[in-house]
Amino acid sequence: MRRFALCLGVTTCSWASHAVAETGEVGDLGASERETLRGNVLVWHDAAFFVEPSESATSMHLAKLPSRRDSGGHAVAMHVVGARGAFVEVEPASLDCGSSWLTMPEDIAKLHVYVRRSDLAPVIATRLDKTLADGTRVSLRPGVAVVPVASGRALVRVGGDVVEVDVPAASIGHAYVPERVKPTAINAQDYALATGTLAKLGDRDVAITTHAQIIDKRGDRTLYAIEAKCAQLTVSVPSAAVHPVDDDHDTADFTSDNHGSKLDLRGSDYLPVNTPLTTPSGTAIAMAGKKIYLPTTGLGKHVCFDRKLRLDGDGIDRDVDDDRVRLCAPVAKIAHATLSTR
Repeated sequence: MRRFALCLGVTTCSWASHAVAETGEVGDLGASERETLRGNVLVWHDAAFFVEPSESATSMHLAKLPSRRDSGGHAVAMHVVGARGAFVEVEPASLDCGSSWLTMPEDIAKLHVYVRRSDLAPVIATRLDKTLADGTRVSLRPGVAVVPVASGRALVRVGGDVVEVDVPAASIGHAYVPERVKPTAINAQDYALATGTLAKLGDRDVAITTHAQIIDKRGDRTLYAIEAKCAQLTVSVPSAAVHPVDDDHDTADFTSDNHGSKLDLRGSDYLPVNTPLTTPSGTAIAMAGKKIYLPTTGLGKHVCFDRKLRLDGDGIDRDVDDDRVRLCAPVAKIAHATLSTR
């Protein structure tokens, strides 16, 4: 992971400075109870997900982080349902600018849980665009995760590099309204830099390892453009250092979690689609997205079962043992059907 400094001509960055002063640890400042949260938020991968808005409620952890400050972008997008004091009620959001997402079993729908405001990651809340005199440029859309640093700047991931950016306080918050993002174009040719090449961003030297999708040769200098989904960066490099990337014809090996294509279910009892699901204490938390087949031996007034939640994406440490949620429904909701083998 490489970092470089980028000056956007901003004279102050009071938000980041406030974060350092208030917490003593750069990058860990969450949203205060005074901050209105609408739209989407980013939740740190190592956050606790609670079934009720209480510190004593059952909670789940889906991943680990060695350090939030050094884990720019390691946060998952969630949609705000409501806020209750120090807690925010959230549900899974559509994947927008991030590279991770919450995966639920197919038979569970409309799951909503609670996270602490202190576990919300800072994010670009209003779009930021800056083009410098030499044609170098940075553009960040709402939803890009940032980590404030002590110098009054923020770390932002662009492709495979971490960029240090001076950013107006007004552009950073803890909630955002996603913009419609076009899929990143697949180009016929990518470009790379010769090892050890220093790029220029304005008058600063920067180290870049990410491939460019677009280049613009201007004599002995070339504008080298990195196009990520919600972040774009253009730097100036020596034209002689740019070379096309050979296509190595990599293929992906996809495996399925479905162990066997047939499922024997005869005379099975099930919870119908749209059955409300609660915690063992009775708090509504989800609904049945598909028929949920369950054993009916030894039932009381309720039937309960466990489901595993999962964070998916690149570089996620899922070595946790409390990633399951317990869901319940009244026995009176159970239906019965005789199914043939399929």
